[in-house]
Formats: sequence, structure tokens, C-alpha cells
Amino acid sequence: MEFVSAIIGSIVESLIAPVKKQLGYLFSSMKHVRSMNTRMKQLEDTSLDVKKHMDKNNRNYLEIPAHVQVWLEKVEKTKEDLENILSTGNGCFNMKMRYQEGKNAFKITEEIERLIKENLEMAWSDTKIPLGKVMSHNASTSTQSDGDAQNHLKSRVKRFKDALEFLQQDHMSKVIALCGMGGVGKTTMMEQLKKTAEDKKMFDWIVKVVIGQQTNMLSIQQVVAEYMGPSLTETSVAARADRLCITFGKMSEKKEKVLVILDDIWETIELKDIGLNPLPNGFKLLLTSRHERICREIAVAVNSDLKVVRVEVTEEAEAHNFFWQIIGFFIQHDPELKQIGGDIVRRCGFLPLAIKLIATTLKFQENFVWRDTLYRLKKNDLDKNVQEIVEISYNYIPKEEEKAIFLLCGLFPDDFDIPVEELTRYAWGLQLLTEVSNLGDARNRTKTCVRNLKSANLLMDSDHLGCVKLHDLVLTFVLGRVSKGDYPWMINHGHISKWSTAGMSESWKSISITCTGMSEFSRDFRYPNLSLLRLMHGDKSLKFPEDFYEKMENLEVIAYEKMQYPLLWKMLPPKLASGK
Repeated sequence: MEFVSAIIGSIVESLIAPVKKQLGYLFSSMKHVRSMNTRMKQLEDTSLDVKKHMDKNNRNYLEIPAHVQVWLEKVEKTKEDLENILSTGNGCFNMKMRYQEGKNAFKITEEIERLIKENLEMAWSDTKIPLGKVMSHNASTSTQSDGDAQNHLKSRVKRFKDALEFLQQDHMSKVIALCGMGGVGKTTMMEQLKKTAEDKKMFDWIVKVVIGQQTNMLSIQQVVAEYMGPSLTETSVAARADRLCITFGKMSEKKEKVLVILDDIWETIELKDIGLNPLPNGFKLLLTSRHERICREIAVAVNSDLKVVRVEVTEEAEAHNFFWQIIGFFIQHDPELKQIGGDIVRRCGFLPLAIKLIATTLKFQENFVWRDTLYRLKKNDLDKNVQEIVEISYNYIPKEEEKAIFLLCGLFPDDFDIPVEELTRYAWGLQLLTEVSNLGDARNRTKTCVRNLKSANLLMDSDHLGCVKLHDLVLTFVLGRVSKGDYPWMINHGHISKWSTAGMSESWKSISITCTGMSEFSRDFRYPNLSLLRLMHGDKSLKFPEDFYEKMENLEVIAYEKMQYPLLWKMLPPKLASGK
């Protein structure tokens, strides 16, 4: 009997437990609702903290755990379920409603507990997202002005669609090239393709490198590595190429799709030096160049066909429309200006960049300015006319300090994202700004100058907040300008190995050098007129003579960017060492 009683007792106990639970939903309904509300308040506070963390990481381009967005969606769903319960009333005189309310509140409380636990288990690494990683739809930080209408020229639509189709087709050519003359809009189309590819998530990674006229393979390798994560630690071109090749190979093994953009190519690039020969499966190359032959040589080197998209000058009617859109269509009612404007557009060779610059300069100018401009353009061929157009725009900059800020942009390499803050500090240190008493005032003045230069289309927006850029044709003008005069500038961001003491000049006023591959500075460094020294990308092997600054008695600004060699203050000339 004791054995039977034990069995019956167990059965009764097992039946009572679920019954008690069901009765608890009924008689403890209000308790479950209060508990649910309390825990929901805690979950909402936690959710707010998670959103703040996510917003901070988005602003700083830091990693966000993959599950965070799903977790936040679950929180919102749980919140909706809770509000549905509360909206039905407590049903205190309706046993069925009271039971259902208690049961639902209990279940939601359990879900809240699970979500709180999931949050505790989420690991935030807060590491930098590699620049090349395609995470989501990226909104451009660039602002669009009336002068940006060339982005929507109808003659470009088909070429853009052709290039996009080549990028999308997995089994088509692995190498696509945008070819055309300078100022025609190759880089503009490339940037539009890049953004579209990001928005459509066509690739897992997009790596963009600007090559430029002076090829520095160590710098190119560094940029490629920065798009994929940590910087390279190897020092030789061959070792760094092997490291990049291994990295790209692992991406290919994971079946990741990668787009590598090589912008502004002037000579054949050895793709093996950036780990891309042979070109891994899943990889595509997008090239921009003035020289189709060079693009074909690159494609042959990786055993690929080449798809060429030729970016031509605009059609004549479209070019005229673009010009008058910037100037203002009402000006066409002046017969003289209509005739001169048409001649100017033809002298611009229907190049969007040239049209944009000259139209912006002539806007609101008197008729005699238009006549003089056309006279100057009639004297030259197209290549010289483009530089003449930039010079005309430069000469019409109203303030000398705006011209000075504009020329400072020539200190930076091709297609560089130029920080406005650096321009501020250079201008402040060189005393280029009038009637400013502190760095804050200098910052406001510099930003005003930059805004005016962008309005004149001499500077462009950058995708990086707080930065601006120079078109390569405008940079060519700036470099030509600062190389002349009694105190020229020395700027070298390419083959530093080709720079010898034979080319040194004591008259140099400013020096800006990328030191990658440089082993030491000559002991003959003697620059009594030097006021600005800017050095970039020097590694620990770079040697400085102890009296490096001794002959630079007029030095006012020193800028070291990514230099592993420490700046020794005891070596500074008295003017800087004293903080003057």
C-alpha cells in the first residue's frame, strides 16, 4: 500500500503543478502585469543604451555585433505585444480575460528576461571597420549644388549603365576601364559606380586606390592594406606584396566578392606588387585612365579580357545647356553674352570640368569680362585652355587669404582628403589670415575661405567629414603656380628615390614630402627661407642629421603625418622651440 500511495502521490503532484500554474495566471494576473511592466522598463533602458552605443559606433565607423539589429527588432516586437495586452483592459470581472491577461503577461516577462540575458552575452569589440568592408547602404556626405548637374548629363546614362552591367555580371570580364581625357568626368562616374555598388551590396569589399602621375608602390600597398584592416608591418615591396596576396587569397577562399578600384592610372602597374596577379576568383578591377593602351596592358597581365567604357566630352547642345544652367538661363536674353557664351563653351572643348569652372567665374560678371575671357581662350589649344580657365578662376578669387588657402591645398598628394583643420593650422602658423587674434577665429576664417572656394568650384567636397579635395587638373595648376617665383615650393609625393641633392634649392619656401622608401635626409639640408616643412609616411629606418633644423631659422610650421621617427624638440630652431 505504501508503494501504491507513493505512486498516487507522484501522479497527484504532477497534476497539481500545471493546475497551480494555470490558476496562478488567473489569481495572480495583476502581479504578472506589474512584473511585466517593471522588467519592460529595465529592457527599454537597456535598449536605449544599446542604441546609443550603436550610434556612437556608426559615427566612428566601429564594429557593431551582427545580432544587435535583430535584438532591437525583438525588443520593439515585445513592446508592441505588451501594449496590446494593456490595451485590452484588466478584465477583473471577466475570469477568462483575466486568465488570458495573466498568461500573456507571464510569457512576455519570460521573453523580456531572455532579451536582457541576450544583451549581457553580446560582445562589443568596438574595433575599427576596415574601409573596404561593405556594411550597409552608405549615404554620401557630399552636398549637391547647382553646379553638380554634370552628374546627371543624359549622354552619360548609357555609359554608366554599361559599366554597371559589367560590374554586375559574374562571368564577364574581370577588368573594366573608364577611359577619356582629363576633366571629362571619369572619376565622377567611378565614384557614382562605387556608391551604387555599395548601395546594392554587389561586393563584400571595395578597395579604392588613387595611383596618380608619380607611382609610389609602398604608398599604394599601404592604402590597399588600410582598406582591409591593419597597416602592413613588412618593409620591402616584395614582402608586402606577399602579405597582400595571402590576404586576398583568404578572401577568395571564403567566396567573398571584391572590387579593387585603381583611379587615375598614368603608367602600367605591376599588379603582383599589390597581390593581385593572378587575379583571385571573385575579384574585379575597375580602372580609370586617360590611356586605354595602359588599361589593356594591365588586363593582359592578369589574363583577362578588358571591357572599355569610353567617357567622352558632352554633346554640344548638352554642353551649352550645362553652361547656361550654371550662369542662369535669363542671361541668354542678352544677344552679345549669348554669342560669347556659345564661343566659350566651344573653347572649353565641351569638357564638364572646364565649363563648370568658367561658368562659375563668369556668373554675375560684366560684359567686358566675358569679352576678355573669350579673347584669352582664343589664343590657346584645349590643354592650355583648361589651365587658362583654372587661372581665370584663380585670378577672380576676391581675397588674397582665400588664394593662400587654395595654394596650401597643393601641399597634399593627388586625390588626397585634405583636412580643413590642417589648412587652418598652416594658415595660422604662417600668419596668412588678416585680423584674427586666436586659433578659433582662424578656424572660422579658414572655413569661410573653403566655403567660398567650393562655391567657385576650385575645391570639391570629400566623402570624409571635415575634408575637401582638388581635381587633378586644378592640382596641376596649383603645383605650376607654387613652383614659380623667388621662393618656390618643393613638393614630392612620388619617387622620392629620384630626388637628389642636385635638385635642392636654398630658396625653397615650403617643402612637402612623402618619405616612404627614404632612408635618410641629406646633411646638406640648408633652407634659410623655409617657413613650412611637411613630412609624411616615414618609417623608423629614416635617419635625420642632428643639425637638421639648424639652417632653418625662418621655420614657422612643422607637420609630421604618420612619421614613426619622433620629433626632437631640442633640435628645433629657436623661433619654434620658444613657441613663437
